[in-house]
Amino acid sequence: MSVSITDFGKLTTGQPVQLVTLKNDKIEVQLLTYAAIIHRIIVPDRKGSPTDVVLGYPTARDYELNTDSMGAAVGRFANRIGGAQFPLYEEIVHITPNQNGNCLHSGLHGFNHTMFDVALTPGETDSVTMTATSPAGTDGFPGNFDLEIQYSLVKEGLMIRYSATTDAPTVCNMTNHSYFNLNGHGSGSALGHRISVDADAYLEADENSVPTGRKLPVKGTPMDFTEEKTPGRDINADYPALVQAKGYDQCYIIRDSGLRENYDCMILGLQRNLLPIIGPDVNFVIQRGDLVWLLGSHRMAEKALDDMEEA
Repeated sequence: MSVSITDFGKLTTGQPVQLVTLKNDKIEVQLLTYAAIIHRIIVPDRKGSPTDVVLGYPTARDYELNTDSMGAAVGRFANRIGGAQFPLYEEIVHITPNQNGNCLHSGLHGFNHTMFDVALTPGETDSVTMTATSPAGTDGFPGNFDLEIQYSLVKEGLMIRYSATTDAPTVCNMTNHSYFNLNGHGSGSALGHRISVDADAYLEADENSVPTGRKLPVKGTPMDFTEEKTPGRDINADYPALVQAKGYDQCYIIRDSGLRENYDCMILGLQRNLLPIIGPDVNFVIQRGDLVWLLGSHRMAEKALDDMEEA
């Protein structure tokens, strides 16, 4: 096992960005101190060749200037807050609107636009901890918000732990915003991946992708992934949720409650010749009752793929 920290270029402001590499004999993970980005996850393909299974950009400036939060830590509050306001006890907190009158990914100065400090995790040999602070009032959010993200290799997997403290009541909804292609970032479409999601319902969303709170059953609809299938089978169906989101971009409500694992969401990549890759499935452990996954029918990640192929 090894951990190394090297230079990865500079932002448009001239601020240097570091590349952090965690590596063992099964997996290599590359992280950036800008936005705590997962830059690469390299694992063996079915023939044993190292394959990068997340999308990314070749330079720090590309990550900074693109608005897709690719690979980034997203928060204080990931996803959309409708009307750019929320109730907090007896107050209505107004925050920065940055998309159709709503607040997406915490506005203009979220952690997906923040520089992090990095250090080896005390007592660990295959782990680093990244830290950053969102000062009180940032984009309207109350409280000084101190965030720690621990990235650790666990056998052939990556574990991400989030920890936050604040000096005032506030909201917190952290996530990572990586885009995966299990055949490799330059291998083409992911529409042939086989996916199952252990969810009987998903949340209805309005025309701006803000959840209405209404739970809709998946049974008998193109939204049903309780039995394994490829997203390409139904992604172009004339179904309201798919037409509105231009593909799959919905919040699925995972069955039961608490800590859940064992195929809550299983994604198995396919090679171009449609033979399954050999190796473990991607298995997400989810500590809250929903899962948001996105796969567009349009080429939303086209530039990232092109840039990575040229690098």
